[in-house]
Formats: sequence, structure tokens, C-alpha cells
Amino acid sequence: MSKVYYGELYWADNIPTALLNHKDLPLESEEEVGHMITPFDIVHYPAKYKKEDINKVVHIQKKKRISFEFEQALTDYLWESNSKVIPSISSTIPNTKIGKQMGLRADTKNLQILDKNNILAHKSYNFEEDYYSQNFEYFRTELLLEYMHTNNYLLVYQVKQHTYDRNSGDGTGDFRGMRFFLSLLNK
Repeated sequence: MSKVYYGELYWADNIPTALLNHKDLPLESEEEVGHMITPFDIVHYPAKYKKEDINKVVHIQKKKRISFEFEQALTDYLWESNSKVIPSISSTIPNTKIGKQMGLRADTKNLQILDKNNILAHKSYNFEEDYYSQNFEYFRTELLLEYMHTNNYLLVYQVKQHTYDRNSGDGTGDFRGMRFFLSLLNK
């Protein structure tokens, strides 16, 4: 019996607990701020700044920013074994704190994440075709809302856009846009 492998409980000690990270995002409104000119500014803006401007403070308009702490909801998981059936798997799973707090468990036989009632809680899908690859993450809404409510969290998500449309962005044809959304501030 000592040589029987029952599969890893991925919220065990092999994945560290997620720590809060710090981030700031630009807002639409602007403010005037003092900026000390550096050699970097001279290299990137030679028509605007000269060598004698280094260490001078100028007032410039910058986007206001909002700062916050955040916890990543997902983490990468890599599992390897000498199994002939499933020798390795790479997946994205809920972070350690979510897994422990919500009582999630790994169904290693079917490669699924289940809640404390053995109902599917999270699923990761990977779609690949030729040179195109896309990952989709699904986490049950009521579990995520319960976790957010218990920890007094807001949901922040981002939408990325990459297009070669010459009518968007600066007209060069390579536009990379990003927009962040926050769940309703009802606290």
C-alpha cells in the first residue's frame, strides 16, 4: 500500500499561498505633476530636452492613477509523473487561498476541480488550431462571489485588443489597446 500514488492535492504544501501584489492603473482624467528631467528623457525626447536640463523640475500633464492591492485568482500548475496514462499536465487552477477557503479539491482521475459537494467548480479549456492558441477559464460565479464577499474584494478584469486596422490607434496599423473594468463599488 505504501507504493500506491493517490494523486496530489494541489492546495497542499507544493504551491505557496498567493501574496497580495500592488498595481496602479491610469484613469481618464489628468493632473499636473512635477517631473525631474533625467538622461532617459534626453534620449527619448531630444527635441524637447537638452543635456543642461538634467535634474531640472518641469510641470507636465499626466494621467491620474489609482493604486490598489490585488490577488491573482489563478495560478499555473504543472504536474508530472511516471504514469503511462497521463505523464504530465499543465493547467491553470484557482490560487491556493481560494482552494483552501472554498474547500475545493482535485479530481485527479478526471482532471477537474470540484467544490466541497463534488460539483465541478473550475474548468480550464485550451483551444489550438494551426498557429492560433487560446485558453478559457471557467469558475462558478456563486463560488467567486462568495469568496469576494468574504474577503471584501472587487473583481478587476482587463480586455486586450490587438489589431492591424490602419483606422485605429495612431494609424500605423499596429494597435494594442487595453481597458480595465472594476466590479460595482457597493462597499
